[in-house]
Amino acid sequence: MAIGTADRDLLITSIFEAVGEDYQAAARWLVKLELRFPNVAWRSRAVTLARTWQPYIDSGLSIDWWTSEVARLADSMK
Repeated sequence: MAIGTADRDLLITSIFEAVGEDYQAAARWLVKLELRFPNVAWRSRAVTLARTWQPYIDSGLSIDWWTSEVARLADSMK
């Protein structure tokens, strides 16, 4: 099953909506996505979208730290 760019972005932003700032939950989702759809650039696109995700900006979240933690935890879960 192929994932188009619009669907990929919608899925990533839906995960942001569902998990909020919970980087552990985001990491679990990232692991599943990367295992099931390995040809999709999930991490790089998630970082790009997180940097412009208004709820993260409004909360004062350190977005670069958050995305790094998501990636680090996802790697440790594989």
